[in-house]
Amino acid sequence: MLGAPSAIKTDEEGLQKMREYRTLVESHAVKTYPIFEPVQYTTQVVSGTNYQVKVKVGEDKYIHFKVNDPTPMSNNLDLMEFKEPCTLDETLHFGQ
Repeated sequence: MLGAPSAIKTDEEGLQKMREYRTLVESHAVKTYPIFEPVQYTTQVVSGTNYQVKVKVGEDKYIHFKVNDPTPMSNNLDLMEFKEPCTLDETLHFGQ
């Protein structure tokens, strides 16, 4: 549905796609994470797709980020929000 965030997703195909954002996130954080293992995400169809992602980056260490992956005609990924540190149990939510 346009504009509404999805339920939490954990499918392997989607989590694999979330790994593609590692360079963007590490560039923003100005550090390299020892691991970058997405554990869940949501999608929101807007002008392109917004992804909210929870990623394991170390032993009991997590980050959350929100990225806009634009339409195929655009090439400008936008890291909209970033939160660190987070916990596994913390709700994956940024303001809509």
